[in-house]
Formats: sequence, structure tokens, C-alpha cells
Amino acid sequence: NNRDEKMIDINDLRIKINRDYKSKVKRFEKMNKTKSLIAGDSMVAYFMKYSSWSLQGIPGDTTEGLLNRINLIQKLNPKIVIIHIGFNDFIFIDEKKRSTVLNLKKISEKLVGIKVYICTPIPIVESRIGDLKKIISNEKLSILRKQILDNFDPVDIIDLYPNFLQKAIENKNLYNEDGIHLNKNGYQIYKKIMELFYED
Repeated sequence: NNRDEKMIDINDLRIKINRDYKSKVKRFEKMNKTKSLIAGDSMVAYFMKYSSWSLQGIPGDTTEGLLNRINLIQKLNPKIVIIHIGFNDFIFIDEKKRSTVLNLKKISEKLVGIKVYICTPIPIVESRIGDLKKIISNEKLSILRKQILDNFDPVDIIDLYPNFLQKAIENKNLYNEDGIHLNKNGYQIYKKIMELFYED
């Protein structure tokens, strides 16, 4: 049945992601010290194409995964860390076990003496995401955004969601075909926002 096929897909994805996770962690272990860093999932990883900033992004990573590799951030002793993660928690962490905001709080608390910014999620183009509709929606992402706004000080939040929402609804050309990841145009907006917080 269809549900099983969906689960197989996700498990297959999980195996690929774990492999990638290990190789990325090895790379991050060799990173040079930096003043600013952006850490997160594929949204951060693919930003590499358009930026020479210090990034620790792993496609498919969750808040649990980032919590597990927090030492790789601490080791670099940055002054500023931007955290952009949480989207994949909907896909890879069972709803009953999901505690995205609590994990974000733990991440923030562990980065002692560092200015930490937490990003709200970027909305998706729902008409393009196919079967993932069952798992993820702008409604869910907007609830996560609200939870972040309720649990963190406004000065510690980079509110990406409203900057992309109208464009996601109108299917403007800021997203790849999958309706989730940004293309070059989308990353230009992303970079403009991040530049307000990231210091070279």
C-alpha cells in the first residue's frame, strides 16, 4: 500500500542522510575558527553555492542531529551563530517524540558566551511538494514559527517566514522545482537578510 511505499522512501532517505551526516561532520572537524557561523540543514548546506561564509549545514538534519554535533560549533569559538533548522523534524521525528523548540532552546543554552540567533522556518510552495503534503504544510511551519516567537526573545530571532510567505503562495521564482529549497533568486533574499546578522 501507498503508506508503506512512503515509509520506505523516508527510511531510504534516512540511510543516505546518515552517510552524508558522517562525512560532513568529518569536514566540519577541520574547519578554521570563525567570527560568525550559520548552522542547520540543507537550506544552510546549499547556501554554499552563493556564499563564502562559514557554514555547517547538513541536508536532512534535524534539531536532534544539530544538538548531537554542537561541539563542532563550540570548538570554533565564534562570536555569532545563526541556527536555521527544524523543517526536517516534521519528516524524520515521530510527532510524539518531536520537541523542536525545546531542542532549539538546548542548542542556544549550550552555546555559552556566543550571540545566538534562531531562524523561523521558510514556507514552502505547497503545490509542488507532492506526497510530502501529508507530513508538512505551511500551516505546520507557521505553528512552528509562532512557537519560536513565543519562546525566544525577539532580538534573538531572524524571522524568515514572512519574508518568503507571499512569494511561496504566489509560486514566484524563488524556489527549486521541489517547492522546498531556494534557487539563486531565493538565496539572494536569504543572503540580504542574513547579512544583517552575520559579521565577516
